[in-house]
Amino acid sequence: MANPNILSRRDFMKVAGLATGAALLAA
Repeated sequence: MANPNILSRRDFMKVAGLATGAALLAA
């Protein structure tokens, strides 16, 4: 479970970064 958890968190960070970038572009 440790590995999937880390991957999920890392993926979440990546998605959050993309969302932030999109928000900045939209703004």
